Parts: sequence; structure tokens; C-alpha cells
Amino acid sequence: MQPKSTVVLTDKEELIPVLQRNIELNNAPNAKVQRLDWNTDSTDFEPDVILVSDGIFASDLHQPLADVLHRVAGAKTRVLLAYESRVFSDEVNFFALWSQYFTFHDIKPADQHPVMRSEDIFVFEGRRK
Repeated sequence: MQPKSTVVLTDKEELIPVLQRNIELNNAPNAKVQRLDWNTDSTDFEPDVILVSDGIFASDLHQPLADVLHRVAGAKTRVLLAYESRVFSDEVNFFALWSQYFTFHDIKPADQHPVMRSEDIFVFEGRRK
């Protein structure tokens, strides 16, 4: 049975070998890696879903992350942002930046997987305005 979708794992150049190794270890023929520098890069395709896992931990990355999501996400792209709450004021600042380009809402713990949800992990879904 052939995979119905392609998964593209992105990160900065120095972490591409780690991503590639993860694909090999997980025998994921429908996955590929691509460098994505949040400050300069874009993609050559419009993803259906973008998953950002713990991407707002450093406040100096907030603007580059908001900008790259704006460059990469298309009109139909669903952005899922999951993060561990650390510094509330920093999180507020990121959401202020993200709201320039996206509408978003939180995914309530009751709507998350019962084993995977945690009181200090927050999940938001966003779409381009």
C-alpha cells in the first residue's frame, strides 16, 4: 500500500542529517527532509498541514517563525502549534505577531488525545487570514 501523503521534515542545515536518520530509523518512505531557514527560506510547495513543535521557546525566534509561517502557509494550510508554556509574556508576544497573518484558536485539552495531553502543553490551530 502506497502512502497517501508526503511528510516533509524541515530544520536548519546542520540538523538535516539528524532528520534523515530519523526517517531511516522509522522506515518512512513517504518522508523527506528539506532545509528551512526561518529568516530566508520558503518552500516550493503549499503544505496541507504545518506542525510546529515547541517552536516558541526562544523569544528571538518569534518574528522569524511568524514570518516563515506567513511565507510557507497557503490559503488552505492548517497550522498546528504545540508548545510547553514557559514565559507567559513571551507567549503573548508571539501570538501578537502571529495574529498579523493568521486567525487561530486553542485546542482544548478535552479535544486532545487523553494520553498525550498535558496541563503545561498548549495546542493551537491557525489558518491564514
